[in-house]
Amino acid sequence: MFKTIVVGYDGSEQAKKALGVGKTLVKLTSGKLLIVSVVNVCFAYDSSTLPLNDSIKAMKEKALNDVNSAVEEAKKEGLEAEGIVTEGDPASTLIDIAEKRGGDLIVTGNRGLSKLKRAVLGSVSFNVVEMSKVPVLIVK
Repeated sequence: MFKTIVVGYDGSEQAKKALGVGKTLVKLTSGKLLIVSVVNVCFAYDSSTLPLNDSIKAMKEKALNDVNSAVEEAKKEGLEAEGIVTEGDPASTLIDIAEKRGGDLIVTGNRGLSKLKRAVLGSVSFNVVEMSKVPVLIVK
């Protein structure tokens, strides 16, 4: 049923849980795992501690390290896995990648934001559910 499973991944505990579910599903379906990290460079503009280019570079390096580690772990488990690190709005970019790469399911974690924080910051998982034509599984 699910041949290509796209996992939104940022290295957080919630993302690790989502990755675990994604790996389990790939094992059951003999499918492929796409582990995707979307760097939201808009947040870098709020950083006052680092120059902008350094901040963006650090965010990209962290994302690349997180994704490479996750892909390596999946491959050690005998799974077909690929990592993607890109920039953009996390929700719309994740959906776009899933649609372009033939994703049958998007798996993402839930940060469990309060209603106020969700209203101010937005929720990637909520936006993915609202905008995606591809089925979505949110892991708590």
